[in-house]
Amino acid sequence: MVNFWSEINWQLILSLVVIGGLVAYLGDIVGTRIGKRRISLFGLRPRHTSSIITVVTGILIVAGTFVVLAATSETVHTALFSMKFIQRQISSLTEQLQESRQELEELETERDSLRSQVDDLTARRRSLEEEVANLKKEAEELRRGLEQMREERILAFAGELLGQVSVGPNASAEEVQEALNALVRQVAVMASLRIGTRPEDVTVAIPEDQWKKTTEQLVGAPEKYVIRMIAESNLVRGDAVHGILELHESRLIYRSGQELISHTFTEPLSREKAEEELLSLLQQVNSRSVADGILRDPLRGTVGNISASDFFDAVDELVDKEPPFSVTIEASDDIYTEGPVRVKIKVEGIPSHT
Repeated sequence: MVNFWSEINWQLILSLVVIGGLVAYLGDIVGTRIGKRRISLFGLRPRHTSSIITVVTGILIVAGTFVVLAATSETVHTALFSMKFIQRQISSLTEQLQESRQELEELETERDSLRSQVDDLTARRRSLEEEVANLKKEAEELRRGLEQMREERILAFAGELLGQVSVGPNASAEEVQEALNALVRQVAVMASLRIGTRPEDVTVAIPEDQWKKTTEQLVGAPEKYVIRMIAESNLVRGDAVHGILELHESRLIYRSGQELISHTFTEPLSREKAEEELLSLLQQVNSRSVADGILRDPLRGTVGNISASDFFDAVDELVDKEPPFSVTIEASDDIYTEGPVRVKIKVEGIPSHT
């Protein structure tokens, strides 16, 4: 409240009061004298003349008020003589403000879009950095692998089948332990032959939890099982053999002498064609065996092999045989889940019917 009264322009108010009172007083004196003397202006009656003087006095009061206000207050001076100009300026500034606000909104929208793009680019950069880091890691592993291959011969690759043994149904704990120890000895012999050292000098490492779990699963199991050891990592000269145990139920897949595939040829075969056809038949046997449940080699994908001499003897027989004739591949003995698939190749002539 104190600030309100202190902000009032008392000097201006007093000036207006004084000037208004002075002009009114002078007007009253002039009007009184004219009334007493009964002066007539412009041929009017004295009463009308007095009224005109009163009106003129009021006009002078207002004019004097405007003059004082204009002289003492810049705001009033501006309001009296520059109002329309100011209004035009205000209108123009308002339009500019609206345009500026619109431009600001557009800039804010563009800023948000740029921020979104920056966020996307940042995320993409991080993704690329992760990919680069992974590629660097893979390159480093490949480099170390190549250095190992240059410096030390790799004896077995990760995922390669190192050995396998069978465990009969209802096996005791001692029988299971003996089978596991036999598997360890088998792998040690295989590694020693590749290294060129004694089996006693080879260390075969199997995780203790896998050893224990395999034993618990096999003791008293009513089915026959096969235990396989797979190389956990590349086996390098001088390192221990790190193996992973796999357990598979073993069942009879093919009986000895069971036919696996048969094909009839009606035209003579060249040596090249005979090798191609026989290889195709063996590949079909491999595919069928895998489909029937034979465990394949994890690294090569095969379930068995045939000696080179047996293969080429069969090729010679195909080339020499007069068509028509049939080629039959059958199991050479009983074949279980663990394999391997050993086969016999029979080439038999077919009597021609005339």
